[in-house]
Amino acid sequence: VRVDVAHVVGPCVGDAQYFGNQVRQGIALQVKPSNVVRRGQQLQAEVEGSQVEPYTVQITWDGVGITQASCTCPYDWGGWCKHIVATLLVCLHNPAQVEERPVLHTLLAGLDREQLHTLLVRLVEQRPGLADVIEGQVPALHAQPAADASMPRPRRSPSSRSCDCS
Repeated sequence: VRVDVAHVVGPCVGDAQYFGNQVRQGIALQVKPSNVVRRGQQLQAEVEGSQVEPYTVQITWDGVGITQASCTCPYDWGGWCKHIVATLLVCLHNPAQVEERPVLHTLLAGLDREQLHTLLVRLVEQRPGLADVIEGQVPALHAQPAADASMPRPRRSPSSRSCDCS
């Protein structure tokens, strides 16, 4: 992901003092390098915060800019939280720490029906809450033509900011 300081600053400009604190804290945050992963036009990271479990940051972009950025932290005051800023700063200052992995569609493309079935069952055994997610998706997949089922529909968040994420 190619970003510059202007793209990190953009969504955080509301209060200059607060932004300064975000950047200082963001640079100091422990973004685990082994947990910053890029899959195509998506970036996911785990960022140490004040909770026991690290926060999960997800950033998505297209050819124009960042279309979505979210974090599991409790921040809810508009703009990006310091964990999103920290993740973008890792991309800016330490791009070698971003692990490149294949997009999920490519990863799953070589599996046959039985392998996909086994994978889903094993995932639900490890994370029982996924059963409800799968159950909610099955009717929608049955209602769609087969060609549409494999194509995710992109959504642009209302607060998107421009970024050179190519």
